Amino acid sequence: MRRGIHLGARALLGGLFCASGAYKILDPVGFREFLLVLWPFVELGSIPRGLFVGALGFSELAIGVSLLTPSLHREAALTAAVFLVAATVLVVPQMWEGMECRCFPVPMPFREGGLVVMVRNAALLGLALWIWRGTRATARSSRCVVGTTVDPS
Repeated sequence: MRRGIHLGARALLGGLFCASGAYKILDPVGFREFLLVLWPFVELGSIPRGLFVGALGFSELAIGVSLLTPSLHREAALTAAVFLVAATVLVVPQMWEGMECRCFPVPMPFREGGLVVMVRNAALLGLALWIWRGTRATARSSRCVVGTTVDPS
């Protein structure tokens, strides 16, 4: 039962990261305009815009796929947690000033969205940490008996 819930949580978080990454890859112009408002230094040419947008999108896609990969999901969950904290710290203050969040295909409008994005990202952060911690607790509580691993669940 616990494994099914864990797999469902990984699929949910992985699917969201895949959708967000695919959106950035498939609509680089729309997301680039969002970045220009959020991070003006991208416009100055210190970082090529296309490279930055592509790297961000492919990074999210890689996190999403890794969450679904049995051998990588623990590291991916921790990476997702760091990513969510960084995104929240960078995007929410801008939303309180009237900017839309364009992290997903459905834009989140203005000030009301700031609280929604904060709550959403906090819930996703909790899910990512639960996936990371749940895997660690299961691995730690397994016992080795005559060369086999006993699953405690």
